[in-house]
Amino acid sequence: MNETTTNPNPGTGLLVIGIDSGDRHLIRQWTGAGLLSNFSRLFATAAWGDSGNPTGMVAGTVWPTFYMGILPGRTGRFRGTTQFVAGTYRHADIDRERFAFPTFWNVLSRAGRKSTIIDAPYAFLSTEPNVTQLVDWCSHSAWKDGATISSPPELAATVKAQFGRDPVGKCDFAPLTNAAEFRHFRDGLIERISRKTDFTLQQIAMRKTDLLMNVYSECHCAGHQLWHVHDPSHPLHDPALLQELGGDPVLAVYQAMDTALGRLLDGVDPQTRVMVFCSHGIGPGYTGTHLLDEMLLRIEGLKSPRRRQSLAQSMVASWTRMPQAVRTRLTPLQKRLWPGLKAGLVQPGKGRRQFFEIIINDASGGVRLNVRGREPEGIVDPGVQYDEICSMLTRELLAVRNPQTGQPLVARVLKTRDLYGGEHVNRLPDLMVIWNRAGPIGTAESDRIGLISRKFVFRNHRTGDHTEDDGLFFVLGPGIEPQALEKISVADLGPTITAMLGTEFDGVDGRPIEALIDR
Repeated sequence: MNETTTNPNPGTGLLVIGIDSGDRHLIRQWTGAGLLSNFSRLFATAAWGDSGNPTGMVAGTVWPTFYMGILPGRTGRFRGTTQFVAGTYRHADIDRERFAFPTFWNVLSRAGRKSTIIDAPYAFLSTEPNVTQLVDWCSHSAWKDGATISSPPELAATVKAQFGRDPVGKCDFAPLTNAAEFRHFRDGLIERISRKTDFTLQQIAMRKTDLLMNVYSECHCAGHQLWHVHDPSHPLHDPALLQELGGDPVLAVYQAMDTALGRLLDGVDPQTRVMVFCSHGIGPGYTGTHLLDEMLLRIEGLKSPRRRQSLAQSMVASWTRMPQAVRTRLTPLQKRLWPGLKAGLVQPGKGRRQFFEIIINDASGGVRLNVRGREPEGIVDPGVQYDEICSMLTRELLAVRNPQTGQPLVARVLKTRDLYGGEHVNRLPDLMVIWNRAGPIGTAESDRIGLISRKFVFRNHRTGDHTEDDGLFFVLGPGIEPQALEKISVADLGPTITAMLGTEFDGVDGRPIEALIDR
C-alpha cells in the first residue's frame, strides 16, 4: 500500500471528535426540542450527513471500518475484541497478526504527519513513530479489564496522574440496584466526559499534532445500562426511579456531551477543521440471539445440551459478581481457559453439525456452516449443498414467530457473500439473522422447531443495545460549506481525513468526500 503526500500545506490541522454509539435519532429529536444547543450549532454551521454502516454486523465493524477504510469482507473482522476463529470451532481474542490493516493515523505517520489518538475503540496500539496513542483510559469495551496502554509507554501514567483514572470502570460491571447507584453511574459518565475534554483541550493548546482524535464512549455506556430508565415502553421501566433521578439519565449524558462539544469547538483555532462522528445507534435490548443455537439444533433434528448451558450461565454470573480488582488479576487466566470451557459447555460437538451459531451481537445472530475443506471436520460440500442449506435455513428462520408479539421473530436473513467480497470473507458468518425487535423476545415457535422458551436476562445490566442503523457526521472549518450531504459509507471517512491533511489513503474501499476536500 502506498501513502503519498499530495498537498505540502494542508492547513493547521484536524480535530476528530468521536461519539461512540451517539444515536442519530436521539440527537435529532433532542436538537429539535432545543435540548442540545451545540449539536444545533453543528447542523447550522457544518457540512453533515448520514454514514452507512456495514449491514448485519454494525456494532463490531463500524470503528475498524472507519479507521481502515476497508469493509469486513477484506478485514475479516465482525466483532470488537473477540470473535470466531476461522479454521477452528472456537472464539478467541482478535490479534494484531491476523487483523491489523493500516489505520488512517498510520498512513498519515508514514507521510510525515503527526497524530494523537485517544481511546479509539477496538484499535491496536500503533508502533508508528509519528503516532501518540492512549488506549483504554476511559473506554466502553477495553481489550483488558482495567488496563490502559499507550505510546509512548509513560503517557498512560501521566494522564491518570494529571486527569484521574476512569471514574466509572467497565460499564457492564457497574452495580445498578438502586437509585443511588444509578445516580453514581450517571454522574460518573458525566465526569468522565469532562476529564476527557480537559485532556483534549490540553492537547489542542500544545499544538504538537496534525491530527487529534478523541473518542467518547459515554453515550454508549448510557445507552446500554440506562435505556430502561429512558424508555417508558421498556418492560423494566420504573417511573419512580426516573423521578428520583430527576429526569432522563440518557438525556443528561447526551447534554454533557453537547457541553463538551461546545468547549471543544470554542477551544480550537479558527483555522482548524473539526469532524464530529457519531458512530451507530442504540435502542431497547430485545434480541433472539440467546435462542438461535437452539433453533438451529432443532432445524437439524439434534438435541440441546441444556444442562451444560446452565452451568456455563452460572459461571458467567459468578464472574460478573466478582470485584473488578479480582477480575483484573484473573483476566489473563480467564481469557486462556474460558473459550475452551464455553465451547465444550455451550456448543459441544460442532464438528458433527451441519451449521451452528457464532456470535455477532444482539442485533443479529450469526450462522456458520460446517464446510468441507474450510472447517476442521467439515461435512457440508461447498457449492450446491452449501447454497441449498443457506436457502433452507433462510426459509425456516423466516417462518419462526414470536408468540409474545404474534409477529415474525426474524426480520431478515442475509447471506454474507451477497453483501461482502474480499480475501477474508471466509472469516465472517455465512448467514446473518436480523431480529425483529418490536418487543421482548423470550420464545420462538414454528412448525419445524416447535416451541422454544428461554427466559431472557438483560446481561450485565444491558437493557439497551445497538440497532442495525447508520451513523451521523459533521465537518466544519475553513473552506467547508454548511450543507446537508448525501449519505456516504463509513469507509469514506478515513480516506476523507487523510485527504484533508494532504495525504492519499490508497488501496481502500472508501473514497474521499469531494465536498470536503480542497482541490
